[in-house]
Amino acid sequence: TSYLAVCSLKRKYYLTGDWTVDWPGKFSFGGTVFDYQRSFNKPESLYAAGPTNESLVFEILLQGRNPGVVWEYTLPRTERKPEYSWGVARSDCSAPCAGGRISTKAICLQDQRTQVNSSMCNPLTRPTLGSHLCNTQPCPAYWTTGDWGACSRSCGGGQQTRTLRCLRKVTYQREEVVAHSLCPSISPAQIQPCHIQACPPEWSTGSWSQCSKSCGRGLRKRSVFCRSTDPGANAVVVPDSMCRQHHKPKAQETCVLRRCPKNEKLQWILTPWGECSRSCGSGIQRRELRCGERDSQEGYIEYPIRRCRNMAKPLVELQQVCNRGLCPEVPQAVPGRTISIAVGLGWYSSPWQQCSVSCGGGVQTRTIQCLRQGLPSAGCLPHQRPVTSRACNTHFCPAAPVQRPGNRVTVAGPTLKDERCIDHFSWCHLVPQHGVCTHKFYGQQCCKSCSSRKS
Repeated sequence: TSYLAVCSLKRKYYLTGDWTVDWPGKFSFGGTVFDYQRSFNKPESLYAAGPTNESLVFEILLQGRNPGVVWEYTLPRTERKPEYSWGVARSDCSAPCAGGRISTKAICLQDQRTQVNSSMCNPLTRPTLGSHLCNTQPCPAYWTTGDWGACSRSCGGGQQTRTLRCLRKVTYQREEVVAHSLCPSISPAQIQPCHIQACPPEWSTGSWSQCSKSCGRGLRKRSVFCRSTDPGANAVVVPDSMCRQHHKPKAQETCVLRRCPKNEKLQWILTPWGECSRSCGSGIQRRELRCGERDSQEGYIEYPIRRCRNMAKPLVELQQVCNRGLCPEVPQAVPGRTISIAVGLGWYSSPWQQCSVSCGGGVQTRTIQCLRQGLPSAGCLPHQRPVTSRACNTHFCPAAPVQRPGNRVTVAGPTLKDERCIDHFSWCHLVPQHGVCTHKFYGQQCCKSCSSRKS
């Protein structure tokens, strides 16, 4: 069995020396306490926490084979204060092209390795940093599109377009338009279909016909029909009910090719004075201005007033006061006697109505009333009643067209069998003598005389 032994450099033994073997326990030497352990079935051990204050010599008291010694020790570490200094941290470039910025900032480092709070470094030595440009090359060109324009059709499939531009970013705040060849080969669509839904039927018109009159106001007409508008097929006429009625175009309209030549014979014609409005006392007579053309029979052909609208009317009076004589005097009232007479009683006539025809003899009529103080009465004298009709426009009408073969014109004259065939005037016996029974007016107004002459 071998035993551990410890001595100083001066050969002073602290454990198992001078041929003496110590028992296990704690031993103080070398500035510390050693714990000596020796068990029956384990190797010896000697341990001290240290530190020691002198050099020690460890020996083995051998008895037989040398078992060897396993040992370990620690050396004192020299303590050093950490150093704090400013370092610089750089950011990545803010843009890959067209000019980005790299920013730098100061950081506090411990022993040039670990970043710590800035308060650990000296603020007086903190560096002043900022930023600088980076990646200043232009960016790759790219496509940009405008808004879609209006569709070329409201239905039935149209097209709409938009503008394409090739842009390149030169700086952070500036872009420039460049050639399309610099942009990617695949560009966005510039044309697209729109309003592909089928169109409803719509109105269609034919050509206008010729004006119905060569001068003056006439009419022209055209055909109007409803048709389908499918662009993929021929137009088909469909029922009018399939089109919107309030959008239907006009089928006819007025037309004026030119103004008609002025009729130099047209003039304002003044009719004779009419009957007095009262059968006695003061009344009113009226006459009219009419548009017409004098004929050779001392009559005139009447035309619509509008034909003379461009001619100045003559300055004449169209009504005047008339007097048919004094009305019967009203007797003086006698006490105790009742007087029953007509006060303000008389026949009153309306103005003559327009002639029934413009030529060939017509009739004008008017209404006659018996009035007393403006109220209807039955006390007027019958033999004083004014006439209610009179002849008018008795001049001959323009000559009829020349009769052509196959268009025989016959005029049915009056016969004795007609119960209405009577003479309306006292001078009718002169009509057949002058050979004017074929005149429309004289033939009708003097029917009896003309019929008697024929028979």
